[in-house]
Order: sequence, then C-alpha cells, then structure tokens
Amino acid sequence: MTLSEFLASFAELTGDAITVGLRKSDEEEARIVWVNKAFSELFGYAYEEVEGQFVDITNDPDDRENFLNQVNPQIAAGHSQLHAETRCVRKDGSRFYASISMFVRPAAEGRYFVAIFRDMTALKTREAWAEAALKERDIALDSSRTTHDRLLTGWAVCG
Repeated sequence: MTLSEFLASFAELTGDAITVGLRKSDEEEARIVWVNKAFSELFGYAYEEVEGQFVDITNDPDDRENFLNQVNPQIAAGHSQLHAETRCVRKDGSRFYASISMFVRPAAEGRYFVAIFRDMTALKTREAWAEAALKERDIALDSSRTTHDRLLTGWAVCG
C-alpha cells in the first residue's frame, strides 16, 4: 500500500465515527454524502440509511439549540475547524454525549462539513460522580463545622 492509498483510506481505518456532509449553495442544511464504519457502529445506521439525510439526524433535538450556539459563531467567524460538545441520538433512540470536531471545506457546489464524533458518555459519567462526591464532601464539612461549633459552645457553657 502506498502512502497515498493509506491516506485515502485513513477515514475508514480510524476508530472515530466520521461523517461527511455537503451543503449546496442553494440549500439551508448539509446532507450526508459519506460515513465510515465507525459511524455506523456508533449510531446504528448503515450508510444507505443516512445517505442524503440532513447531517443533524444524529443531533439530540433537546440539545440542538445548545449545539447551534456553539458552532454558528465559529462558522460565522469563518473558522474552518470547529469543536463542540453535545448530546447525540442513535438510530434506536438512545442518547449519548459526544465531542465533535468539524472541518469546513469549500466545494464547487457549496461546502463540505466533516464531523468526527467521540463518545464522551463515560467521561461525563465520571464528571457527574466527581461533582456529586464534591457536594457530599461540602455537606460533610459543613456538618462537621456545625458539630465542632456546638461542642465548643457546650464546653464553654460547662467550663
């Protein structure tokens, strides 16, 4: 395999889910023109099921506004590389957190959007556990301070 062949197959070889969308100049939204195997595994769609669909088929409708608030200013500023974190939805309706790196490239008929998805569910779960542990620690500290203050007051009264 030559370097050129390897580079051409890279998107298929990677474990990251990748989709390529094309937004034609006369269309409001990009449509999917290609996905890799990792995309099909993560989202549960075969390529034939998503070809021609709008690229937001994977966006959780409940998180769409948040996602657009992250990416639209970057696109408007002319950035060709974008990043966002959002919730996505699989074909079976299950939801997960994803980190999305996007690249925008001009095309003769419009713009290509390449999105690379990484499942962040495990990370978000660990973050939630850490936040809960910190809250429990704060409650325990407040409780121990209150107990400490009561003991000192009691000793002062008795002493």
